[in-house]
Amino acid sequence: MTTEKCLSANKALIDEYSEFHDLLTDTLSAFEDLYYEMETALEDISDSLEDARHRLDDIDTAFRRIQCRNRLRERKRMHIYSPPEPSESFAPLYPPEIYDMDDELFLPFPETDGTE
Repeated sequence: MTTEKCLSANKALIDEYSEFHDLLTDTLSAFEDLYYEMETALEDISDSLEDARHRLDDIDTAFRRIQCRNRLRERKRMHIYSPPEPSESFAPLYPPEIYDMDDELFLPFPETDGTE
């Protein structure tokens, strides 16, 4: 082989290598972009799931409060409308447990931040 042919073959190999290197660089860049987008999407999903969990906890707490209040209302109704026993001289208006409002079920509803 002559020197010109060797130089020409080397130049062709360098050009092919350069094209291959550019292709690999573009592919790597595309994968990095895709990875970043997937990572951001997973963080968004995780945040949404955490928000949903907090909302479900709030709903569960509210539901328990409603159930407790309904049970207490039913007790009040039954107590108010039930006739006193013959041996009782005085029947209190409400059962004593109704006056125990320190229970967590009677705390006010949590404040919302206005983002809902």
